[in-house]
Formats: sequence, structure tokens, C-alpha cells
Amino acid sequence: MRVISTTMPLRRLFPLLSLLIGIFAVVWLTPPLHALEGVHVMSLPVHIVAEVFSIVVSLMVFGVVWNASSRERPAPMVVLACALLAVGLIDLAHTLSFNGMPDFVTPASVEKAINFWLAARSIFALVILWVAFRPWR
Repeated sequence: MRVISTTMPLRRLFPLLSLLIGIFAVVWLTPPLHALEGVHVMSLPVHIVAEVFSIVVSLMVFGVVWNASSRERPAPMVVLACALLAVGLIDLAHTLSFNGMPDFVTPASVEKAINFWLAARSIFALVILWVAFRPWR
């Protein structure tokens, strides 16, 4: 009986990894497009609706995993759910600090909103990395 491995050999991942590194290098070395400065990609109401959808999905995933967790389920699922709770709450702070919103502790600004957005994405990326490399038991 042949056992099928669920892990992909590194030599099969090398072309994909090379492609992603190449795309990253091209984007990183591309000079900034000054013609797009000051262009508003998304209006405030559209941004708020998109962020609220993201917050609701994050909190729903947290709620489902938290209520369905038991000792038989893998621990990384609970950690992932808690990370999504943190991401949802930080996204809420990001929504409240977007330029054009009323003051939320400090005056709203683009830098404040970007910092909240980067914090949420960094937390999620680190937890996903941790879950990917942690053994599931």
C-alpha cells in the first residue's frame, strides 16, 4: 500500500518561491508613482462598509471556533481564533481613525490609520506563520 505524503518536496516549491521573490523584487525596485499622489481610491463610506465587513467576518470566525472548541480540537485553531479577535478589534480602531472620522483618543490621520492596519496585518501574518510551522496534535 502506497502512502501519499501531504508535504510537498522543497524542490517543487522552488519555482514558486523564485517567482514570488522576483515579483517582490520588481515591486520593491519600482520607483513611486507620483502621478497617483492625492488620488482617493475609496471614499469614506465605502471604506467603512468594507472594514465593517472585515470586522464582522473576523469576529464571526472567532465566535464559531471559540464555541466549537474542545479538548479534541487542535490548539492552533483556538490561537488562530484569538488572533482574529485581535485583528477584528484593531480593524475597528483602524476604522475609527481613518482620515475624516471624529477624534478617537487622538486626532484622526492617515498615519494613525495605516499604523492600525499594519498592526492588524502583522499580527495575523505572525500567527499564520506560527500555526503553519507548529505541529498539530
